[in-house]
Parts: sequence; structure tokens; C-alpha cells
Amino acid sequence: MKSNKGFAFALIVLALTLVAAASGPKIKKTVSFFSDVTVAGTTLKPGEYQVVVEDGSATSSYEGKEV
Repeated sequence: MKSNKGFAFALIVLALTLVAAASGPKIKKTVSFFSDVTVAGTTLKPGEYQVVVEDGSATSSYEGKEV
């Protein structure tokens, strides 16, 4: 189950990256998790994460810290 959540998060980030690359502006979205999720070997704790896509790259932050 955790791998599906991690895959979903990665898919969301990829989709936002593609949209930003096509349109150019900065995109900000909030993604919420209710249990631990592992993405690319990093375990994300439950909570709300901000995902920002700009200039073809994506960053995510939790409680003001980039993860």
C-alpha cells in the first residue's frame, strides 16, 4: 500500500512538472498524506506538503522545510 501512495505522489509531481513546462508559470499545490509514504527512498510523514513546480523542476516542503 505504501508503494502505491509513493507512486501516486511521484505521478502528481510529474504531472505538475509537465503542466508547468508547457505553460511556464509557477504552480503550487497541497498534497495531504494520512500515513507514512516512501518516495524515492525518502519516508514522508503524515501531513500536508506543498509542491511547487517552476521552470520544469518540482520541490516539496513540509512545515517550511524542503523535503
